[in-house]
Amino acid sequence: MGKISEYYIQYRAVVCCNDFDGNAYLLDMARAVQDGIRKAGQLIPHLKLLAWEPEGDFGKMDLIGTEREIEITHRFERPCTDIAVILNASAACPVDTLEKNLINTMNTVSDKYQLELTVFKKEGLAMGG
Repeated sequence: MGKISEYYIQYRAVVCCNDFDGNAYLLDMARAVQDGIRKAGQLIPHLKLLAWEPEGDFGKMDLIGTEREIEITHRFERPCTDIAVILNASAACPVDTLEKNLINTMNTVSDKYQLELTVFKKEGLAMGG
């Protein structure tokens, strides 16, 4: 636990046409982050994805441990068109490795859903020596 990195991304995702399944999007994001960290031979002690619509509906996914199942703690009740997303992760890897994984995942999964992204904040912190 002495070499944990933290990374935080806050962004908006807007679908180009029609609507999309926000629950599937968040689950795909969580799985892709989990797979990327696992393939890099690293551990992810914490991942939280929280997204909400302007009307107040929201979805939330949590992952505690690379080998555990993703926990869906709250589901969107209806299809989405515009969501604000917070992705917060801790991993036992260098902060630049975690950042690369999260940014690549965010872009790849969002492209699959044809989402236009606006990133408001990115912040990384390396802890330990």
